[in-house]
Amino acid sequence: MKIAQCGSLTKYCQNNSPSKPLYNVNMESRFWAKVEKTDSCWQWLGAKRDGYGMFWKEGKIVAAHRVSWELAYGTISRGIQVLHRCDNRLCVKPSHLFLGTQADNLRDAVSKGHLNRVECGKLTPHPSRFKGWSWKQLNNKRVWIEPITAERL
Repeated sequence: MKIAQCGSLTKYCQNNSPSKPLYNVNMESRFWAKVEKTDSCWQWLGAKRDGYGMFWKEGKIVAAHRVSWELAYGTISRGIQVLHRCDNRLCVKPSHLFLGTQADNLRDAVSKGHLNRVECGKLTPHPSRFKGWSWKQLNNKRVWIEPITAERL
């Protein structure tokens, strides 16, 4: 079986003849075939990792919401993240997505209650996100302790 590139269309050909394609695979149609569009969020139905949709694109696995943004609006600059307005990790509806830096992502997470601020100004995990973690009093400060560390104290 031979692969012939024709723009964004890839032809998988039988007998090394591009004129006899077995089937055509278009990245965009392959992507949208894994999406359930509703009135609110467009739910990703394909592969998932850590609660986010994943998609095979150009030889690597990428976040589905990033692919959705790129299909709708174009290339994403290096170091820029795609964030969700709707707070649904599986949503790939372009109007529910926006670009931001890591700092923007952290501010967004804090504003939605996923992270809490502590006295030192650093961000710490929200209790519901890390089972087994506990609050401890250490040097007159209340801090998060990992389960392994808590056993050592």
